[in-house]
Amino acid sequence: MLLTLNKNLELHIGDILCLICSLFFSFHVLITERFVKNNNPITLGVLQFGGVAILSFLVQYPIEKFTLPKDEKFWISLLILSVFCTVFAYIIQTVSQKKLSSTLIGFILSLEPIFSGIFGYFILNEYLTFQQYIGAFLLLISVIYVSVKN
Repeated sequence: MLLTLNKNLELHIGDILCLICSLFFSFHVLITERFVKNNNPITLGVLQFGGVAILSFLVQYPIEKFTLPKDEKFWISLLILSVFCTVFAYIIQTVSQKKLSSTLIGFILSLEPIFSGIFGYFILNEYLTFQQYIGAFLLLISVIYVSVKN
């Protein structure tokens, strides 16, 4: 919350949606842990990517007029984002969950806001507020604590 809420710590609709998504993502991590114990994690990663692609198309198709973009940069961006940010991430997570506990995986995945802040600082010249630094520090310390404890 310290990373995302404004300086008055007020909840807005986006914050509530983030909390709901984090709850569902926690269920995803737990279900993935159970599935990969007895099944091939790469198969699950590929199925997850396929499911995301199909569901994204089904949601997008009625809302937007379907056209295939002609811009080469679009297709390069789509390929990079789909392979590295989606397929690679899903497969690495499922393979990792075969060996590591869902608690540790959840804490590692919770570092995403910290990496976003770091990349935002170096790539986009964005700055964190003091409150956000405190949130990042607390999150980092909790991940280190759980990792060392396990």
